[in-house]
Parts: sequence; structure tokens; C-alpha cells
Amino acid sequence: MCELMDLVQERNAACVVISKSGTTTEPAVAFRLIKKYLEDTKYGVNNFENTKNDRRERVFQMLFSIDFNIDRSAEDAFLSFYEEGDTVPESGYVRDTFVGSVEYAKTADEKIELDSKNWKAARMSGVTRNLLRLAIYELMNTETPPKVVINEAVNLAKKFGDDAEPAFINGILNRI
Repeated sequence: MCELMDLVQERNAACVVISKSGTTTEPAVAFRLIKKYLEDTKYGVNNFENTKNDRRERVFQMLFSIDFNIDRSAEDAFLSFYEEGDTVPESGYVRDTFVGSVEYAKTADEKIELDSKNWKAARMSGVTRNLLRLAIYELMNTETPPKVVINEAVNLAKKFGDDAEPAFINGILNRI
């Protein structure tokens, strides 16, 4: 298994350990652990070149890290990723897309379930579910061309998912 897949599994494990340990279920804590791990690796969150691809990946990472507590207010969830004293962006692609994706998650899940035969969003992997939520939000609420959105989602699935996820995501998004 590739190093990147191990990274995704470690992020899953971090969230599970935190929620099962009883110390906290706050997604911000899980995100900080993930962020610290990423900062110490070549995949560092702070090493992004700040291209739109990188910002989209950042939004995906944030969505992935709060997946177990998606019913939380989008604004509260966004603010929880910043520590006291950090400069929190007032707007911009990351904030707007993250908040929009969280608020649109239930609608996106309904679209996923309509267009995927015999699959519930809750049964999908966290990578697939959150990439689809992000892509569906962008398809329905931004002016980004559909081909770009689908291509970016497939590329992120190749990077973070298993071998079957890119084709599955491509198939679902092409039906929407």
C-alpha cells in the first residue's frame, strides 16, 4: 500500500482513537493531530503552494476530519480548525467552499444516493463520501466548469483513495 494511503488510514485511526478514548470528540482536536502529523511530513498542510488544486485539497482534508460530526454548524466547524491567536480568513475559496460543503452535505448525500445504485452515503468510505460532497457542492453552487470539478475529484481520489474510488466517483459525478 502506498505511503499516502497509509496517511489516510492514520487519519482515520486518529479520529477513531480520539472518539473512543472518551477524552474528546471535537473534530478540531482530531484535525490538530492530523495537521501536526502532516506538518512533519512531505504532505504538510503548510507546504501547499496555494494553487486552487491545493486549496481544494485543503477543503477536502477539513471535510474528512469533521466527517464524524457533520451536523455541527459549518461556521463553528471552520473556526475550530484555527487556534487562538491564528488569523482566521474572513472569506476566500477555502472558507467559502468548506462552509458551503458542510451546509450542503445533506443535499449532496441525497444526490449521491439517487445516482449510486444500492449505495448509501453512510456506507461509502470517508474519502469517497467527502470528495463527492465537495464536488457536488462545487457543481451545484459555483461557476467552476463541471469537467474541472470532476477531474479534480478523480485526481484527489487517486491520491487519497483506493484503486476503485476514482472510477466510482467519476461515474457518480457524470450522472449528476
